[in-house]
Amino acid sequence: MERGSKVRNILVVGVFDLFHKGHLELLRKARECGDRMFVIINGDHMVEKYKRCPIFSENDRLDIVSALSCVEKAVISNEFDVKPYIESFNINVIVHGDDWPHENIWNKSGALPSILKVRGLKWYISLLSGS
Repeated sequence: MERGSKVRNILVVGVFDLFHKGHLELLRKARECGDRMFVIINGDHMVEKYKRCPIFSENDRLDIVSALSCVEKAVISNEFDVKPYIESFNINVIVHGDDWPHENIWNKSGALPSILKVRGLKWYISLLSGS
């Protein structure tokens, strides 16, 4: 990267239970959208509320995702609101798998279009299913 060029930080949010090739491809493609990728692992309590009890614990899922060379940092969150992570990781790009309807992602994440516009963020829905 050239000196003075802006680092593009990517945020990906997901459950990543029973990690499979679709997850790997989603993360690889997401990484191509910028320079550093941060991943939020949806915590056990959160996932139980909207999906089902995860097979692998949140800590196991965190260890798996953190081990990938394309991931700068992964964290566990039990909140839908990603705004604190957008700010703390200085996110420029958000990538999400295609397994959630677009409107649900906006509403659940707390990353409403107005917030994204103010921060100049880009939002991409992956063509690859990540869950």
